[in-house]
Amino acid sequence: MIVEYKLNKTNIGLETPPWIEVGGLWEKPDNTFVGWIPDEANRDYYVPDTLQELSLADLIQRAKDLDVDGLRGDDLCTIDATQWYNDYKS
Repeated sequence: MIVEYKLNKTNIGLETPPWIEVGGLWEKPDNTFVGWIPDEANRDYYVPDTLQELSLADLIQRAKDLDVDGLRGDDLCTIDATQWYNDYKS
């Protein structure tokens, strides 16, 4: 699952939640990140059911929204987001 999440506050500071397998990507100003966790059928541990699962269209739009200076351009943002999504969705 491709998800949006926030960091956990711990006694040593802010940390990526332990159930995020790959994360820290496409940070937004609201302090949310994109990460990957195995689908429920492929894991034996709890993750919050309040997570927002992201579609490919959501991820592409997020990448474009974060390209505020326009250096990457819509095409490159789409390619990057699509490649990452496909790598982890399969």
